[in-house]
Amino acid sequence: MKGRILIVDDDQNLIDSLRRELKEEMELYHIDFAKNGREALEKINKDGADLLITDIRMPEMDGISLLVELMNSKKWMHVIVASGENTMRMMNLKSMEELKDFGIVKYIYKPFLPSSFKKLLRETMEKIEQSDTIRGITLPSILQMVEMDGVTGVITVQKGKMEGRLFFRWGGLVDAQTENLNGEKAALDILSWKDVKVSIEHIHHNRKKTIKLGLVSLILKASKEIDEKRKIS
Repeated sequence: MKGRILIVDDDQNLIDSLRRELKEEMELYHIDFAKNGREALEKINKDGADLLITDIRMPEMDGISLLVELMNSKKWMHVIVASGENTMRMMNLKSMEELKDFGIVKYIYKPFLPSSFKKLLRETMEKIEQSDTIRGITLPSILQMVEMDGVTGVITVQKGKMEGRLFFRWGGLVDAQTENLNGEKAALDILSWKDVKVSIEHIHHNRKKTIKLGLVSLILKASKEIDEKRKIS
């Protein structure tokens, strides 16, 4: 059975170019295109996807909102984020590699060379076909994209009856709150939750900066604490 690849981007010139360049790959895989997150979500709900390649900034539904919807509905697939350098500069490549086990397998800059993109497609699909592990979208991967895109707003995270809020300003995590915790402790607690529901409000707020650690450091610290608790138990 052919693997399914969905490429999401609002740049019609790029889509037209990829349709021409990927003729050989289209013999090997089912390759489809969507112009925004909403159209991509409809296609995934209908046909599924093994590999999703998405831009971040798009009309109607952006890449972050698309991944939130996929995570909340427990859609499992590998994800590559493709975006312009002005967006990607929010994260350095080392940080991206450190977080690749949290749901997103690769980040690529636009514009990219067709030859490099074709190589990436084939290599990624080969790894997917050889692996028994299916990746899902995770909260850390959503937060990483929020940071990359310089979002200001509030992210509400729910796990059963528990609820936490993460406050971002220009992509930086400035504060966090749960029922019993605030600041860094609250953020670490939220990052330890599994099987969560997420919503994003793009609103301005006046929360003071109480979190000094960067997002990558917080995610890795939370992961380390989870591993330590598992060893003890």
